Amino acid sequence: MKTKVTKTRWFAVLITLIMLLTVSCEGPEGPEGPAGPIGPKGEQGIKGDKGDEGEMGNANVKYTEWIAFATQVNWAQRRPDFALFLHCNDIFQFSAQTIKDITDGKYVSLCYIKNTNHYYTWNLPAFLAVSDFTEFGPGRKMVNYATYADGTNFCCEINVTSTDGTAVTGAQGNWYYQLLFIRADGGVLKSTVSSDAFKEELQQLSYEEVCQRYGIEP
Repeated sequence: MKTKVTKTRWFAVLITLIMLLTVSCEGPEGPEGPAGPIGPKGEQGIKGDKGDEGEMGNANVKYTEWIAFATQVNWAQRRPDFALFLHCNDIFQFSAQTIKDITDGKYVSLCYIKNTNHYYTWNLPAFLAVSDFTEFGPGRKMVNYATYADGTNFCCEINVTSTDGTAVTGAQGNWYYQLLFIRADGGVLKSTVSSDAFKEELQQLSYEEVCQRYGIEP
């Protein structure tokens, strides 16, 4: 007895054969094609405004750039054997908090001078012999500094004093100075001695040793 095959069954068989043929004819996946061309570069955005220059250093160490001595006309000749000039916060641009910390005695200050015609860096006070650097006078003299902070302003005075009674002058030449402020408390910089003794300890170090010890860019 013959079995009658319906149209529906023949259609299902036909679909199955088509699927088998499709799978068997599909080859292995080919290699990845080359990347397409790079699209055009977009327009550059508008450059932002330059921010204010920040203080150099960090919470424990602060320092200025090397600053040129004022010209001779800016020196005050207080006596024939004593001359000085003054720079204040219009030059240094210290923040109010930094000035307050200096006022409160939280930092030990150091001042260095150098002449760009020589390889020496002096830690103030520095004593100069007869005929050495006669732009400050021909005799023996001492170059020193003093700082002043009142909570709202900061000033630094560089002065020249004769040590043998001869006249001194104040001239720029190729002289520069730099101020360093090292906090005497907190963190790895904590001192176990007084601020004065800590400063004396630092003054025994060379400029290069201080820079290396506290990560200062010379």
